[in-house]
Amino acid sequence: MLLANSVMLAFFLAFFGVKILVCRGGGTGRRTGLKIPRGQPHESSTLSRGTKKFMTQKRVFIIHGWGDNGTSHWIPWLKNELTSRGFEVLTPSMPETETPKIENWVPTLAKIVGTPDENTFFVGHSIGCQTIVRYFESLPPSVKTGGAVFVAGFFKLTDLAEEEKPIAAPWLETPIDTDKVKERTGQLVAIFSDNDHYVPVLNADIFSKRLGAKTIIEHGRGHFTKKDGVNEVPNALETLLQMTS
Repeated sequence: MLLANSVMLAFFLAFFGVKILVCRGGGTGRRTGLKIPRGQPHESSTLSRGTKKFMTQKRVFIIHGWGDNGTSHWIPWLKNELTSRGFEVLTPSMPETETPKIENWVPTLAKIVGTPDENTFFVGHSIGCQTIVRYFESLPPSVKTGGAVFVAGFFKLTDLAEEEKPIAAPWLETPIDTDKVKERTGQLVAIFSDNDHYVPVLNADIFSKRLGAKTIIEHGRGHFTKKDGVNEVPNALETLLQMTS
């Protein structure tokens, strides 16, 4: 009778998907051979593992450049590559992209990110890099992010049209406290091209000296746009994977 009741109970629990958490007083689980800490539940719920994964999931924010949006150039490629590896990836379209302003872009990024931590990473393209740097500068001293990869970032620009110069001027002339930037983030890597018609390669030295960034100079990649034939930036992906490992 006891055996029959046990079988019926097991069938009932299995049918309704009920799981029993068995607390042991320490020792080795008979089936798994795993050491079970004293007083803690022994369970194999995938929900629990999924919850832990969600809690530690790394976030990546990819910030586009001047006149672009969250689906421009190589951004969709990088997003797909990172998403397939388990990252949470956000590619926002910034406001008034044809006339980008510091006072609009930096607060927008801050609002999108919410509460950053060391599992929060960034990738920027062109003026998106400036936005990320200035966002880091704005963070309180108690906050530190994981790091950032800059693609065609700049402190100096060339070949601007006359109508573009007043738009670029605040980004180029408003001082940045680079010590604050370095204190509020982890590793920084900056990628440049040796034939970028907007971002001269001398920016590599500036990023290295002012931000302590590791620099990579690629050959013949222009400003890393579709117009330059660039739909992928493998160095950005590989660098970010190393940074987050």
